[in-house]
This record gives sequence, structure tokens and C-alpha cells, in this order.
Amino acid sequence: MRTSLILACCLVVGHSALSQSKEIASRDSAYSYLSASLDFVNNYVYVGRPSRTTFPYLTPALTWYHKSGAYFGASTSILTKSSNTQVDLSYLTAGYMRSFGNFEGGVELNKYWYNKNSSNPKSEVNSDITISGVYAAGPVNIGASAFAMFSKKNTDWGTTLSVDHSFYLLEESLEIAPTLTMNAGTSKFYGKNFLRKFTPPNQNGITYDVTADLSDASRFKILDYELSIPVSYYFNKFTFSFTPTWAFPVNPATAVIQVTPSTGVPSRPRQVTETLNNVFFFALDLTYDF
Repeated sequence: MRTSLILACCLVVGHSALSQSKEIASRDSAYSYLSASLDFVNNYVYVGRPSRTTFPYLTPALTWYHKSGAYFGASTSILTKSSNTQVDLSYLTAGYMRSFGNFEGGVELNKYWYNKNSSNPKSEVNSDITISGVYAAGPVNIGASAFAMFSKKNTDWGTTLSVDHSFYLLEESLEIAPTLTMNAGTSKFYGKNFLRKFTPPNQNGITYDVTADLSDASRFKILDYELSIPVSYYFNKFTFSFTPTWAFPVNPATAVIQVTPSTGVPSRPRQVTETLNNVFFFALDLTYDF
């Protein structure tokens, strides 16, 4: 799918592969073009991990596609909760994507700026780099990617594997692409969520310092499985997309937490384990190519 949609899916879904669709053909054409999109996700989820509360995002984006296969984009994600509306995330993207027969591959770089009060599960991440590829193997597309995510103190490594098949209806104006995805990697980026969860509220001038030993987060492991059914409708230069996703997280993270009040002795360290629940969420996307 278009990179603007891929970015939204990766940010929201932890989603996989690029499909062998009409957009690839247009990207490999002799023309450069500008793409504008508006994406809405009802709840931000990353590798099966949602934020502490429902986290709806509205994301306008602009992406320039050069006929060489290079692309550049910028977007802003607005948190649209009734109790808290704010610009929560802005990011720039640059990459190169090209298809060669039945194979499409490329590389992408992203730079993120989060609101200092963001409770996004990935708000520790400053930038990332992803190498990805998709092979059209008969009736299905097999996708794989490897990535590195960088924060101030840590680097996470991960991979995504996926398989999908596209069905076309209405003279190929409607595309339905059921997709199975597996996400795996390290999870040191998740440490900030433990600190938020176990930091007591300040009372009577007493503040608290919370530390988390995330030794387990350095272990490379499967993080979740996902089933999504992207539905896209193409009309002239418009694309309308709806992507429902069911995420099934596995291998809960563990941490050793210690709380130190500003006026007292540190608490005894205790081990805590992440609580995991299956989660459903969806994304809506409207794109226009100039």
C-alpha cells in the first residue's frame, strides 16, 4: 500500500508488509507525485500493547514520491480524546522503495518528536530504521522486515513477518487483503510504561523516584500475532481504506521495580509482570494523489 498508509499502519498496528497492489505500479511509473492523507485510528496499539487508556489518533500527512523510488514525508498525530486534545506526535520520514518483478524491497528512516506528556507506548523512541521486502509467491504475498528503534538510553531490535492475499471486486476498484502478521523483538522501549504505572502520586510535597530493572526486555521474543483485513476502495485519485485488526499479545514483559520516596528509605524491590489482553482496533484512511 502507499507509504502514507504503511506509516499509519506501522505506527498503529505494528503492521507488516507492502502489498503488490495498484500503488506499486504507480510508484514504479515515470511520474513523481504528491500524496496527502488523513488517517484516524480509534486506539493506538503497538505489538499488541495499547496505552493505559483509549488513545485515538487523527493523523494528517504529506508524502512526496519521486519517480526514482525515493520518498519523503511529514505528519502530525493529534490525540483526540474529549478529556485531552493535544498534538501528541510529529514525525518525518524518508525512504526508498522499488519493485523488481515479483519482489518489492526498500529502506525507511523515521524521526519522531513526542509531546512531553505523551503516554504513547512508544514515546521513548526517537528514531528508527526499517529494511523490508515483499515477495509475490503465487496467490499470496510474503513480507518480512527488520528494524532498529533508538531511544536516549536503549536500542531495540525487531522483525515482522506477514502473509496476505488480495481479492479484487468492482472491476478492481475494491481490494480486500486479509493479512496474518507476527511481530518479534526486544522491548526495552516499554520501560517508561512501567515507571508511569508504578509511580505514586505526589502528596504533601513528597516525590518519588521509581527505577525499573528491565533485564528481561533485552531478550528477543515473539511479541504478538495479528489478524487484519484491510479494505481499500480506489476512485480516480482517491483511496478510501478501512483496516480492522485483532491483536493477540504474548510473552508479557517483566521488571523489577523499586520506589524511593524523597523523604524515606527505598522500598523492597519487587518483580511485576505486564498484564496482556487481546485487543481489537481499527484505522480509517483517506488519501488523494496529486
